[in-house]
Amino acid sequence: MRKAILFLLILYLPSFISCSRISEFPDTPEGVHQALITYQIKNQPEKAAELISEYSIQALGVSRDEILQHMKKVGEEFKFKGAKLLDYRVVRKEDLGDNMFLIHGEIKYQLETQEKPIIETIKDVVYKEGRKWKVNTERFIRKIEYADKCGTKGNISICIKEAYIFSDYVILKGTVENTSKSKYSYGFAQPSIVRIKTDKGEEAAGDHPSGLFILYKLQQRIPMDELEAIPPGKKDEIFMIGSDLEPVLIKGIPISFSIDKIVKLGWGNLPASIGDEGFEISINLK
Repeated sequence: MRKAILFLLILYLPSFISCSRISEFPDTPEGVHQALITYQIKNQPEKAAELISEYSIQALGVSRDEILQHMKKVGEEFKFKGAKLLDYRVVRKEDLGDNMFLIHGEIKYQLETQEKPIIETIKDVVYKEGRKWKVNTERFIRKIEYADKCGTKGNISICIKEAYIFSDYVILKGTVENTSKSKYSYGFAQPSIVRIKTDKGEEAAGDHPSGLFILYKLQQRIPMDELEAIPPGKKDEIFMIGSDLEPVLIKGIPISFSIDKIVKLGWGNLPASIGDEGFEISINLK
């Protein structure tokens, strides 16, 4: 009898072991989001970094080590403040298509330095990579590459090379070329307006220059002053619509681009013609 019981234990031992290894978080969009937040607050950066999708890492040109270092920084901040997660719940879930969701999770946590708990809403883009749900870094959605998509008016040519879609903003990378010996400016006294339309009928607009850009490498920021002028020659250019403070979510692919108020400058960097409101350049991205 004892031998039979021992045989059954040996027979089913592997299944017992595998069950004990099941993650405490379900493999769902909501589950992976809760896991990421939990590991960050508990200062477990290695586990948090493992949840970031390879899709977003490759598209944005960051490395696993950069992700890990970022998670360590976040975890250390929570540890320093003595943070303890009290509750998590999903308050909103948006379908972005292509096996992606935008999860809005409400978290409640306690800091050692404060009497009352803190309640925050944290959102992330989650993506089904293979058979597992992962989180896209920077709330990245997709990258689109364009070939020979340019627009020209007078001496100014603008080309759009890439578009990066995030949950809060759109970044378009390209070039601007001034074939004359004169200097031009975006909008002069007022910003130019950048507009895009998508294949889903969405429209979005934003100022250029827009003050501060949020780049897609772990929230680095650069000043915009150097991007205002269009000197003779050719240079790289970044256009942005939306921001963390004024989010713009588009689910489609940009198919048209335009920018207005491009002004030719004269003596003293004033408009060459008084009252000149500038001209517009449009680009068909299809």
